[in-house]
Amino acid sequence: MNLILTAAGKYSRFREAGYNIPKYLLPFGNRSILSEILHNLVHNPVVEKVYLIVNNSDESFLGHTRKIMEAHGLDKNNIIMMSDTKGQAETAYKALKHIKPKGAVLFHNIDTILYNRDLEAIANALKECDGYIDVFRSQNHAYSYVVEKDKRVSMISEKVLVSDLATSGLYGFKDAEEFRFHEDGFTYISEVYKDMIEHERCVRIGKVHDEKDTIVLGTPEDYLKYSASL
Repeated sequence: MNLILTAAGKYSRFREAGYNIPKYLLPFGNRSILSEILHNLVHNPVVEKVYLIVNNSDESFLGHTRKIMEAHGLDKNNIIMMSDTKGQAETAYKALKHIKPKGAVLFHNIDTILYNRDLEAIANALKECDGYIDVFRSQNHAYSYVVEKDKRVSMISEKVLVSDLATSGLYGFKDAEEFRFHEDGFTYISEVYKDMIEHERCVRIGKVHDEKDTIVLGTPEDYLKYSASL
């Protein structure tokens, strides 16, 4: 299974708040945000390759980012730089064109640190279904939400509380072609899933995680709140 971390944004809110380095390099406890994400996701035998997608404007930080990748036993050359995109879906689409991965693909939003995820269970789910959405319980209007029955997703909505099952930003597809077939110039990956559901593709969830195991760092306020609690 290929894990692709999407970090190609410009983090305008953070820069406006005075942060002068990419969000994923900000400290989080004794690690950076990127290192904390890698520590919790990549040391699993089902993860074959890990790619990091960053913005061209982050070039001056490339050396440090490569060292973080190497520290986790990852190929430092699997960092892909690209120009601005309008959202995670476009970033994912361009990354797939460059990487051409084989097998299942996981996209992970660099804004979120995940704990206690079972990647083997996700890999097994993608052998049975076309898509997988990682969820946690929340009622924050900033997230996407799904409606499910017997673990199968029947609806996904961006920033509308159609349930209490929020998407964490960890999205799976059985292969790259499944994603490319349904991506149609969308901004959000949730829109790709909407199209899959309309075409009666199987999209499922797994374990519903606690909010405490899903650290969303979308804004400077979020970052300061969680950093202060460490």
